[in-house]
Amino acid sequence: MVKPKKGKPKKTSSRRRLRGARTQILKAGIAVAGRNATSVNAQLRKKLTWERKIANDLKNILGSLNIAALFFDRNFKLRDFTSGAAARFNLNPADIGRSLADLAGRFTDVDLLADARIVLTSLTPIRREVKS
Repeated sequence: MVKPKKGKPKKTSSRRRLRGARTQILKAGIAVAGRNATSVNAQLRKKLTWERKIANDLKNILGSLNIAALFFDRNFKLRDFTSGAAARFNLNPADIGRSLADLAGRFTDVDLLADARIVLTSLTPIRREVKS
């Protein structure tokens, strides 16, 4: 019969076990995070597809109504426009990104930039007839 050695237990075996346990926990955590990321990515792809469809539908509706609509960002840079606006304002795709101030120079009897600021702050539309 072998007698167990007396004295302090070896720390290295405890450290190895702790390291092994930590590694297993990390692997399990990474696997769960990977599954969660895959699920979130699938949800985001589905939502993006839906939003693209809605945006395309809205663009088609606006185009078929022949309404002149200009879409600007918060810095009053042209983001998009309808076909009705293209004809009335003589716009083309190269005008995307141009400032409202650049486009407003074509009209002499109204301050379009001031009106745009009012609309942005009040969220109330302004209707005007303008002369070019």
